[in-house]
Amino acid sequence: SHGGFPLSELSFGVIHPISRPGSIYLQGFGGTTFGSDDTGIPQFYLGGYGRLGAYGRNELRTNQYWLARLGYVHELFRLPPILGNKVYGTAAYEVAKAYGAPGASRLPTDGAVGLVIETVLGPLAFGGSLGDGGHHRVYFSLGRFF
Repeated sequence: SHGGFPLSELSFGVIHPISRPGSIYLQGFGGTTFGSDDTGIPQFYLGGYGRLGAYGRNELRTNQYWLARLGYVHELFRLPPILGNKVYGTAAYEVAKAYGAPGASRLPTDGAVGLVIETVLGPLAFGGSLGDGGHHRVYFSLGRFF
């Protein structure tokens, strides 16, 4: 429940093959409470894998934000069927704006590289991100990649 104030969040994504093994992608996210500051707590969080990966999980807290990610994914090879499917290399650049977030730079940014392995248990991602202001993280994730 959000206590009766307007709350809206929007996301989109497109992927476009540029060669047999490689594709570029663009993702966008945004959210707002439409100027309502009486929310009690911030409604949106940036930071962590998939939402400014170089920042700590939920490090930037805000009532209004946008985030854009431009990336490249490249199929490297196939696994034996008993282990999974494909292995990908990926690289991405993220830029965001967290309005009124304490300690946030004007436009938080980061770059990330990693491997995504389609296992029988789901996508397994290993990688690292380096961002503005000395932010950096190494991560792994089992589950949804996009």
